[in-house]
Amino acid sequence: MEFEKFSGNVIHGLGLGRQLHFPTANLSLQQGEIPQNGVYIVAVQYLKQTYYGIMNIGTRPTTRRSERSIEIHILNFNHDIYNQQLTVEPLYFLRAEQKFANLQALQSQIEKDKQQALDFLSQQHLNI
Repeated sequence: MEFEKFSGNVIHGLGLGRQLHFPTANLSLQQGEIPQNGVYIVAVQYLKQTYYGIMNIGTRPTTRRSERSIEIHILNFNHDIYNQQLTVEPLYFLRAEQKFANLQALQSQIEKDKQQALDFLSQQHLNI
């Protein structure tokens, strides 16, 4: 499955990702078509460098939100990038968006998603 790149500016979110030990860059879409809701392994372009991560697109049903959002946990990345533009290239669709019983179950699934991403990136010989 091929996906198109898209760009967006990093905006402030609710801080839930940070609470779950998976800080996210929340994007305001600038250009391009975003793919269907779900969790993806992505390449992220920031200041002419490529980083990798996991992205969730959807309505965050576990936290009872209704607005569609784009959140990216960038692996091995710890920079203040608010108001900066990122270009995102989805590489692989991991799973559909789902509702979890509680935040602990969500955190556990994100850890599994992260491990799947690390395995995928390693198999593709991509350095994180």
